[in-house]
Amino acid sequence: MKNRIVQLDFLKCVFILHVIMIHLVYLGQTYPWLKEFFLLYTTPVFFVISGFLAHVDKPFTEFCQKVKWWLVPYIVMEGLYIILASILPINEHIDRLDILVFLRKLAMEPLGPYWYIHNLIISYVAYYAVSWLYRNKIKIGALLLTVAFIGIFVVWLGIISWHCCIFFTIGVGIKLLRVPFLSVFRPSLFAIIVTIVGITSWQSSYPVLVRSLWLTYVMTAFWLSVYRFMPQLFRKGAFVIGKNTLPILLFSPAFTIITKLFVPLFTFDPTVILFTITAVAFTVCGCLLTAKAMDYLRISPYFCGKDHFFCRK
Repeated sequence: MKNRIVQLDFLKCVFILHVIMIHLVYLGQTYPWLKEFFLLYTTPVFFVISGFLAHVDKPFTEFCQKVKWWLVPYIVMEGLYIILASILPINEHIDRLDILVFLRKLAMEPLGPYWYIHNLIISYVAYYAVSWLYRNKIKIGALLLTVAFIGIFVVWLGIISWHCCIFFTIGVGIKLLRVPFLSVFRPSLFAIIVTIVGITSWQSSYPVLVRSLWLTYVMTAFWLSVYRFMPQLFRKGAFVIGKNTLPILLFSPAFTIITKLFVPLFTFDPTVILFTITAVAFTVCGCLLTAKAMDYLRISPYFCGKDHFFCRK
């Protein structure tokens, strides 16, 4: 892609690693405040990026194909997660699973990290519908209508997060206003100072949405500042992870569950740092190898509609 913003791949790498850490039970039990802190900005950043990258200027058939190949992996992985949640003693355990509970979880109350894909599909469909209906109107009008259209799902149906659709719309707004992403989240040394203030005040009495907006901006600008000083070797590794956030998101629950077996090996480390590094590395490698195995076995075309699920370029 000629106009690819490589910094977005770096950001996706950073925040998908955050997502993995959020789902490490041992880390969450040791530092419960850390999970709460990560949740305030990690997923919102992904929705901002997704809204910014959303392309709706495409034929209806092409749009349907894109949605289809989001739905297929979502249905497969969320369906498996729901079934396993009724068997395994996890935090989201389902005591009694029947077809109605299964369908409700799949369509309305997704479990695990797959709720992000669920919310993203709905936001993207709403954005496409609004842009199609008002394709001859001014761009900012379409933006406002997008908010209203998605709001229908939130208020009347209650199937997506209001906060998530706000951040998705922010990303759409940045794109429609033709503002460079890196001009909005400007990397600077000042961002590092502001980050320190943000970290020390994240538990303030302000509403969750206000704190989430603040931290989303601050942490994005901070990591873009870090990117400027990263060696090229680290950047290349980050780009590989950033371009493969979908397989990592889809397959990470299987590997984070396995990392529970690592806990007895790291009881000597009260900081849990060594466990976290090992568990995150294991999860990322496992997810990427799974994607490559699917490519090798030629399963990918039936799972994601592409010959290569593992993104090489």
